Amino acid sequence: MNWNKLKGLVFETEGEPSPKKAAEGKSADAPAPVKVIIPVDVSSGKTDNTILESLVAAMSKANIEGFDYFEYSKLLDSLSASIPSEQMRYQTAFASAAVMNATKQRLLETADFYKDILNTEALNFSTTVGLRIKDTVTSKEEAMPSLDAAIKEKADTINKLTQEINELSVSKTTILNEISESKIKIQKVQNDFAATLKIFIDRIDGDKLKIEQYIPA
Repeated sequence: MNWNKLKGLVFETEGEPSPKKAAEGKSADAPAPVKVIIPVDVSSGKTDNTILESLVAAMSKANIEGFDYFEYSKLLDSLSASIPSEQMRYQTAFASAAVMNATKQRLLETADFYKDILNTEALNFSTTVGLRIKDTVTSKEEAMPSLDAAIKEKADTINKLTQEINELSVSKTTILNEISESKIKIQKVQNDFAATLKIFIDRIDGDKLKIEQYIPA
């Protein structure tokens, strides 16, 4: 990790260990374990420069006075191009650290201090993620049962209306058949009446002609 290329601050660090405590290899308050809210797969993640910058900024903000692990890590980065050997690079950087009165124990202790800083950032991040999940996931998941109930209610209503429509369609078909049968029956009666009436009318008209013909005035 190249500290010199990173800058900015995204998260605000709370409960940072004091420099005095860190120099003694202890933090003011041990950070609570990070609660995993959703499954995390580190192997599928990608390094994000903004997050890197925020973490380095948090460590820079809590930088202990004097030469410690933070300065040592930056010195290691500056030697990476000129000293290919990892062992030689660490030893060379430590030689410079010793000139600044830094000891191996101080480097290890302050490394733990900055690790605590990162753990605190992780806890803050976990809290932020939890709130985000609550706003964008959990609250919507909680709305699912009511939506499911509404969907079921509407589906039941649709089924009921469909059944009623089917029943009405059957009733309509029955009525249409009854109307058709009634029309046929009425038409038959009308036709029969007209035919029967014609017999009488024809008979009367025939009788009238014959009366006029056969009976003198």
